[in-house]
Amino acid sequence: MEVKHQSGRDVNDLAAELRLVKDRIGIQEEQKTRFFREVTQQVENLSAVVLKAENDLYNKLREQKKSLLEEAFNNKDQWRKIEEMRMEKILGDNEYLKSLMDSLERKVKSEMQKRLSADFDSKNWLEMQFHGFKDEIVRTV
Repeated sequence: MEVKHQSGRDVNDLAAELRLVKDRIGIQEEQKTRFFREVTQQVENLSAVVLKAENDLYNKLREQKKSLLEEAFNNKDQWRKIEEMRMEKILGDNEYLKSLMDSLERKVKSEMQKRLSADFDSKNWLEMQFHGFKDEIVRTV
């Protein structure tokens, strides 16, 4: 009678531990999903900011071009210099935007890698705990 009562308690304890492990896994999955949503939202927000800045820049460049063309319409030499400056500015701005995007991508990849690594470590720890509980149960039975 005593053995049945104790084994019943062990099964109940194991069931409780399994519920806790399942709950932890569920929480980790929710955290991972939330993280990916946050990262996606950040990337979308940054893309919108970059697109707006790029549009503003191109509008300013068009306005500058018109005013400069009006001033230097009759002088071809000045026209050539203005076009070279405009192209240099556009190329410089494009390089700057590229570096911003590359920097953001590196940061996002780094953050994702850190969080995925932490998730993987947590999962391995939980699996080790689960196997430890399983081994204890097998030894007691």
